[in-house]
Amino acid sequence: MEDTTVEWPEQLSPPVTVAKLTLPQQDISDPENLERMDSLSFTPWRVTAEHALLGNIMRARKEVYRRSSLTRHKLNQQARTEPRSVDEALGA
Repeated sequence: MEDTTVEWPEQLSPPVTVAKLTLPQQDISDPENLERMDSLSFTPWRVTAEHALLGNIMRARKEVYRRSSLTRHKLNQQARTEPRSVDEALGA
């Protein structure tokens, strides 16, 4: 995981389909939805220990994501918040 120059042989862990998702198309074009989504900040690092991202590349990306989010919210003059629930992100 730490050395990205080492090729991981696919025969050690071949791809396995674990699920297929079908998501219905949604209309999110309402200006209120767009404004709410534009002001949110999502991070792939807010996970349980079992799902923690690994490796030097991921550690480097963490700071890049954080700074990008800070800059976007500052330029848009928006508070930087992260949803704590589905209802908060999508509305009740």
